[in-house]
Amino acid sequence: MKEKSRGAEILLTLICVFFGGAIGAGIRAGFGFLSRGWSWPWVIFAINLTGAFLLGLLDSLVAAKSSAHPGFKKLSSLVGTGMMGAFTTYGTFVDGVRHQFLSSLQSAAVGYALSSLVAGVFLAGLGLYIGKKIFKEAK
Repeated sequence: MKEKSRGAEILLTLICVFFGGAIGAGIRAGFGFLSRGWSWPWVIFAINLTGAFLLGLLDSLVAAKSSAHPGFKKLSSLVGTGMMGAFTTYGTFVDGVRHQFLSSLQSAAVGYALSSLVAGVFLAGLGLYIGKKIFKEAK
């Protein structure tokens, strides 16, 4: 019986990731059309940084609420792994860097790569920090 409930739990998690991923990829693709032809991929840059911040907030929410409300772990699968995982994308980031290098914009490529990394880590940390403050008070 325990084996059956574990299988159902895994299936439900996969369904959450699948639907979240479909939503996130659709949103990213829609916004991605806005940045075509620019030497700096501003839209993808903004998407990845927004996603880093939102993932930090989500992690704080799940950490604060999942022990009392187990459904928050499914929210993490739906919104975090699925939606934000597809909304933000390493592949699109790398494609932007590659495009800049192939367009003889090496300094822009290096700047984009470094600023994405530094700002992404900073914003994820900021999201965690703000989320801890918000969700700690909301208990």
